Amino acid sequence: MKRKDQYFFGSCTAFTTANIITIIMHFMDKQSTINVNSEIFLILIIILINIILYFMEDLRIKSQVIHITFEFIITSIITFLIGIPLKVIEIASIYDLVESTLIIALVYGITILSIYISTQNDAEDINKKLLEK
Repeated sequence: MKRKDQYFFGSCTAFTTANIITIIMHFMDKQSTINVNSEIFLILIIILINIILYFMEDLRIKSQVIHITFEFIITSIITFLIGIPLKVIEIASIYDLVESTLIIALVYGITILSIYISTQNDAEDINKKLLEK
């Protein structure tokens, strides 16, 4: 999968996952509103995160664990720095902070897993085509 396609796929996956989690939380009465402004800010946050992560790839971090940890920290910082002032995320207690961090971790994890599975499927397809030739 091309690098730009990978980040586009990641953005779509993250946005969809975040919306599904928000809808589930809304039905559980953990989220007070679902509105257009929240959705617009959510997609803008995700696009900004992916732009930063795209350019971060040039750092060539060797350790996959350090790379993933660094990406998660950047993702969390951006989400909180933009989400709190825009009222997309409300932190009134330590519980809210933990809940938001777990949601960010869940969205990040599902996105990374989806990209990994997609990349593996692409690699298998390429290998099958090479074996056929």
